[in-house]
Amino acid sequence: QGFLMGAFAALMTETGTVGMIGGAELPPLTNAVKGFIAGAEYVDPSVNVLSTMTGSSEDAAKAKETTMAFIDKGADYVGAVAASAGLGSIEACKERGVYAIGGAGGDQFEAAPDTVVVSVIKDISVPIMFAYETYLAGELEPKIYRVGVAEKAVYYSPFHDFEDFVSQDVKDKLAEIVNDLAT
Repeated sequence: QGFLMGAFAALMTETGTVGMIGGAELPPLTNAVKGFIAGAEYVDPSVNVLSTMTGSSEDAAKAKETTMAFIDKGADYVGAVAASAGLGSIEACKERGVYAIGGAGGDQFEAAPDTVVVSVIKDISVPIMFAYETYLAGELEPKIYRVGVAEKAVYYSPFHDFEDFVSQDVKDKLAEIVNDLAT
């Protein structure tokens, strides 16, 4: 999830500075922040990535304050993986006129239709169904299974009102990145 968010931010930034907020110090969230950094640097090694963990997935005020600080440092695209606290980040982006990248279990466009350019959706039903079907087939083993982009568990939302704002070149590069991750 984070990798796709970071790749999008790096492709779209005009300031060369992007930001990523993580909530609670939990592996899925810390890994998403690390993934954002990796995705941004994959696209543009010179991009300046501001990132932090707020320590809370409920404290929207803290996420908003942190996002404001990132915007003050030049971030023009900010993503958040912080559950309900992520809405504070989107609110800060809306107030300051910069763009947000949603990072949740669903499309966050409706939270701020003039601000959320795209969401990177993590659909947890896909790995649950994978595990269930693997179990029913008698093939479930005690090991780690990676379920992600290739299995459509992580994907970009539609661009909604930003369809014309995001260039075809950027869309093509995103499709290439998704394809590379899926193979």
